[in-house]
Amino acid sequence: MSVLKVMPGGQRELDHFFDIPWCRERFPHPNPVVAPRLDNKQDGRGSTGKLFSNTLNSPSTISHRIVLYHNPSSSPTLNPKSKKRWLRVETCSVFYDLGDGVCGFGDICHGGVQATLLDDVMGVLGTLNARLQHGMITTEVPGMLDLVANIHPRHQSSLSPTTTGSQGNPGFLKYGGDIR
Repeated sequence: MSVLKVMPGGQRELDHFFDIPWCRERFPHPNPVVAPRLDNKQDGRGSTGKLFSNTLNSPSTISHRIVLYHNPSSSPTLNPKSKKRWLRVETCSVFYDLGDGVCGFGDICHGGVQATLLDDVMGVLGTLNARLQHGMITTEVPGMLDLVANIHPRHQSSLSPTTTGSQGNPGFLKYGGDIR
């Protein structure tokens, strides 16, 4: 892995997932940034997303989660309309450590939970870009907001049922999202 930048609060989650070969092999390259999925930043409505901060935040549901994305400071691009340098996180990966509390049938993660996780990744991608724009995430090059015309999510797991971490077996899921 090239230069790894760990945002405050991300080291514990990084240590958890980095010790798992399946997860480590899927970390993005090069110049990844690691950020915690849950943090203390509020969204202006006085809420940090109670579904993920409360309901799905337990050893039996989702015990660990982490966001990885390419450091936009390492490759700023040119916005053809404004001719100014701008930054945009075009893709990110969110890793979730699933417990048996998200099972639908047997040891299979409920489809509604999987849809919720995919929705979460799209929200994470938008939040990353907004926080970069407003300086809440520091970068080497100042960014400007770029509105998105299309979002193409990718489920980056096998097509087989997603098992959870019940019966002593780990259950991990990685979702990715792209802005194009």
